[in-house]
Amino acid sequence: MSNISKAFQNKKAVAGFITAGDGGIKFSENILIKMAEAGCDFIVLGIPFSDPIAEDPIVQSANIRSLENGTYTDEVFKIVKNVTEKINIPIVLKSYLNVFFKYGYERFLQNAKESGVSSILVPDMPFEEQQELESVAKNYNIEIISTLTSISGQRIEMIAENAKGFICEFVSPKDKEDNDGIINTLNTAKRKTNVPVVFSLDATNKEEVLKYIQFADGIIIDTEFVRIIEKSKENAPNEIFNFIKSIKESLQFVIR
Repeated sequence: MSNISKAFQNKKAVAGFITAGDGGIKFSENILIKMAEAGCDFIVLGIPFSDPIAEDPIVQSANIRSLENGTYTDEVFKIVKNVTEKINIPIVLKSYLNVFFKYGYERFLQNAKESGVSSILVPDMPFEEQQELESVAKNYNIEIISTLTSISGQRIEMIAENAKGFICEFVSPKDKEDNDGIINTLNTAKRKTNVPVVFSLDATNKEEVLKYIQFADGIIIDTEFVRIIEKSKENAPNEIFNFIKSIKESLQFVIR
């Protein structure tokens, strides 16, 4: 069993996303620890990038703030290493393909492994190009997470059949207008895979998380925590802790 698979054992997984270095290195480390203490089953940590085309304006702004703070890839690995010495849940790095090209596949994955990274999520990498990165990642026991959207069409089955770790379906605010479409996409993937399938979406409250997680094996809260960091600053760790705690307590009433 892979490390990330343990996050889904006998439960629906709740994960949170933040951009590394947004607010500073130590600030990010503190939030990650709070997320784990509140009950997150895994964490998605974004490497700041100058052109994060798959992100909404809130996360794009977080990337800019982080880069202005001097947060680059090596600093992100340091964050992961420091945090994984204190918490015992998987950390998934979210990074754009250009970061791998510039850093080098082998060097990136070796440093990721040494820092304690469990899996890698690359939102702008076409499935057809995934094998090249996977061929290196398997040497370090790191899984490349497959991604899809409600417009993936006939490619959904191909992506699902070859997925490892889990499958991440990205849900944009516009996608939420077609609930049947995003749920049908998820169900199509679930029929063709043995790995968990999760939604990654901007859930702004507990009710919205519970609405979507009933259909999936888990959910990644992908913008709200970034929004909280931007608005609440030093109080953000406590607000994020309370948000996650409330969700985890409510999940006991949701049937897997």
